[in-house]
Amino acid sequence: MPVSLVHTVILPARLDDYQPALLDALLATGEWVWQGLAGDRVAFMHKDNVGLVESASEDSVLDPADVTVLTFLQRGGGWRTNELVEALSIGEEALRTSLARLAHNGSITNDAFAPARQFSREPKAGGGSQRRPGRPRLPTRRSVHEGRWSALRPSVQGHHAREVIDILLRRYGVIAKEMVSAENWRASWAELRLVLDEYETRGDLRRGYFVEGLSGIQFATASTVDLLREGLAPVSENGAQQPGGQLAQELLHYTVMAATDPANPWGSVLSFRGIRRSVGAWLVLEDGLPILQFEGRRLTPLSDRPIAGFQLAVEALGQQLPKRPFRGKHGVAIEHWGDQSVLERLDELDSLFAPADVWLRTPKGFRLSR
Repeated sequence: MPVSLVHTVILPARLDDYQPALLDALLATGEWVWQGLAGDRVAFMHKDNVGLVESASEDSVLDPADVTVLTFLQRGGGWRTNELVEALSIGEEALRTSLARLAHNGSITNDAFAPARQFSREPKAGGGSQRRPGRPRLPTRRSVHEGRWSALRPSVQGHHAREVIDILLRRYGVIAKEMVSAENWRASWAELRLVLDEYETRGDLRRGYFVEGLSGIQFATASTVDLLREGLAPVSENGAQQPGGQLAQELLHYTVMAATDPANPWGSVLSFRGIRRSVGAWLVLEDGLPILQFEGRRLTPLSDRPIAGFQLAVEALGQQLPKRPFRGKHGVAIEHWGDQSVLERLDELDSLFAPADVWLRTPKGFRLSR
């Protein structure tokens, strides 16, 4: 997941009254760790699962200073930055540059999350920095939340397909090639297939075509298959559920989710036209299916239905879009509907946004009022 969204989007969506100190308290126990990934992303994992996910360190070329720091940390223990300065007789700024680079490529971690949020990859154009591109560094000012640095030591040796299968089954319920390709698992799909076929032979898993849009070879537990069948039970014309379908009788449910949220399969595990899994993009799901994408000041329909059919989705977007990611900005505004300016279709869109009292008209479109 993107480092920048952990505190503002990902965890607040799962925990009421979330505070960053909660994550630091969990990391301080040593039971859970974070690992830097390519693209300013981070993965959280239990200490027993370290080594299941590939890191960028395997392809990285380290500076001599980086090697010195990493070798020292691999001896064991947790070390604060000032302690490393003294132990290695190295300048603090140079040390912080090495720590950030090693954290960024997944070689080391920290028992606080602040360092993961603070390191940056490269300066923006025109920023005036003389650092070489691709050389992340930590701020030179010491943070009271900086925590202790330690080497990430693989807890498992080899690719451990069985552990990966257990994680994927608990996460998705169904395993197909797309689930493996979407993440940085050290084990390949071919290695997982050998174990999955073994589980099927023993009767632990079933093989079939359970989810449309995934490749043909899929595996699931018997309980998952039963749940899928229950959810697909037919519904009569008056909306009443026919026998055997408890999930199918639910009314339409709308969920607003960050496009890069790990819980969102669309655009990675499941393909869907038009979806951009970029930081700052949001999806409106209708019973789990994406029908709107919001990014910047553009709201893009992902369905061919008439505009009036998006009214409940637009209302849900206004009600559920979290405030925290937009603090310090000019608020949430919509000035484009797909490729067109809102003003070009103002009559239609006015009737779409007006019933939702969370949206206000502006000279350029609509603005979220709350």
